[in-house]
Amino acid sequence: MKSVTKSMILVVILGIVLISVSYMVLFSPKEIRTEYPIPVTDALGREITFEEVPERIISAAPGNTEMIFALGLGDKVIGITEYCNWPTEVLSMKENGTVTSVGGYWDPNLEIIINLEPDLVVLDGGVASHATIAGQLGNMGIKAFVAWKGENLTEIYQNIEILGEICDRMKAASDLIQSMKDRVDFVESTISGHDPVKMLHAVWLEPVYTCGGATFASEVITLAGGENIFAYMNGWPTVSMEQIIDSQPEVITITATMMMSTPEEIIQSLEDDPLWNQIPAVQNGKVYILYGDGEDIFNRQSVRVVDAVELLAVILFPDDFGVTVPNVIGADYVDYIPSQTSGSVSTTLEVQGSVGYV
Repeated sequence: MKSVTKSMILVVILGIVLISVSYMVLFSPKEIRTEYPIPVTDALGREITFEEVPERIISAAPGNTEMIFALGLGDKVIGITEYCNWPTEVLSMKENGTVTSVGGYWDPNLEIIINLEPDLVVLDGGVASHATIAGQLGNMGIKAFVAWKGENLTEIYQNIEILGEICDRMKAASDLIQSMKDRVDFVESTISGHDPVKMLHAVWLEPVYTCGGATFASEVITLAGGENIFAYMNGWPTVSMEQIIDSQPEVITITATMMMSTPEEIIQSLEDDPLWNQIPAVQNGKVYILYGDGEDIFNRQSVRVVDAVELLAVILFPDDFGVTVPNVIGADYVDYIPSQTSGSVSTTLEVQGSVGYV
């Protein structure tokens, strides 16, 4: 009798285990995998077919490098430009020779690229020379994907999604895109109800270059609750002091890494200038100098664009986020963005041994 009872107990336990395993198999989340061969279309309208997952990747643009590493593909990168500097892992890889420099952003070295024998070269559709290189590589049988320029967040998301498909990181790409969207939604919900703040985003001062409406920088301004005073213009126009004074911006951001003066000197020069001092942003101490990483997040159409949205939102609406931002912002910008300071939105994920923003 006891043996029968034990047998029944074992049968019941085995049944429970089988049901549990079946449930996990049927209903647990499944990793999305790329099925090769896979054809993709790049920004030039070229269709490229990848027969297998790329193992030797070259990035010819800093923004592309950031996307590649964010997808957990850093261990497959063999070549980058001399301007690639994020994540910080890239710098150590340069120092120890793990990756090779393929030259500049505007003029990557075709010979070096070929000699590295890549099976994927990621180029930038916003650089004319990259289109030429894509054709040359294609003629030699080397796979080259030309990413969209990233004129808006939709194009940035598209680049991430396609790179995920090419490199068998579809789940990582999906998670990354969703996280970026969540962070933007958090900013928009936090600042809802406010009137837009009139602002100028200057990328140079002599003469003043700024962003027109159909640019990713202008979209960052809008998403952060700002009003680009030159949104009616196209591209990256030069504007006069008269136009700036007439527009009366309440906040000014200036990218200053390449300027000869220090950030503090730039601010002081604007305050001392009789024309600049007619502008509310200057009068009220609302001029913010961006340099280094603090500038890169506004210049690179890549994963850290959401950092730019968060940082600018905090600059425009500090009371809503409970954060005060200094007038000079570099690599320390991460100390002021909500996703880092409040834990409101998850920002990092370990993806196959490399840190990705998710």
